[in-house]
Amino acid sequence: MTTTMRRRVPATLIALIAVFAAACSSSKSNAGSTTSVGAGAQLAATTLKGSGSTFQDPFDEQVFRNFTTNAQHNVTVTYNSVGSGQGQTDLQGGVTDFAGSDSLI
Repeated sequence: MTTTMRRRVPATLIALIAVFAAACSSSKSNAGSTTSVGAGAQLAATTLKGSGSTFQDPFDEQVFRNFTTNAQHNVTVTYNSVGSGQGQTDLQGGVTDFAGSDSLI
């Protein structure tokens, strides 16, 4: 594993954990307004790019939609379902911020 890869993997894991944690948080309704439980500060406007597994694409798309709608309105998540191998290649080549894979990276 190259030094660049070692630096990118933790950042990617943190981003994915944030995506999944935000998507799994519940919401409470209070007099017509919705407040996310456990929601933190809004991130600066950014785009997270990913590619990889076609198998997990439907799940990922729902999680990303929930994350950007309910937790982080300034974040755009794009995911190109091109297969695990290509996702790994894209991540290693710095083309994407994260890879979806149903095989070991």
